[in-house]
Amino acid sequence: MPKSKAPPRKRHHTERYRPPASPMKERWTRSQAALAGFMYGQHRSSVDIAAALGPDIIPATVRAMISRRWKLPKNTIGTVIEIPRHQHKKLAKLAAEKGMTPERYLARICFISIRDDMYDAIVPRDDKG
Repeated sequence: MPKSKAPPRKRHHTERYRPPASPMKERWTRSQAALAGFMYGQHRSSVDIAAALGPDIIPATVRAMISRRWKLPKNTIGTVIEIPRHQHKKLAKLAAEKGMTPERYLARICFISIRDDMYDAIVPRDDKG
């Protein structure tokens, strides 16, 4: 009596279809997915994220995973800046006095200073930073 064939292996939901002879599988590890989400939250581009994930990940795959599979909200264009802890506390205090969140307070200052080109009025001339 002939032996029955084993059923075909079920593909994982994160694997893309590849011909059976292809040795490459597109499957992200948890650490890759976490890094991609973290970098997306920092407003990094899909090119930067793909470069950080490895040579076999392309930017189009990153965009597809973020928008179609994970359905993350689109980032507004912005910049993440580092603020020392003591300045962040002072920022929070100043914003609270105005009845705003620290993020909204900084956004208003940036918007007004850029609109009115107030760089020379805010930054001292001898400041090289």
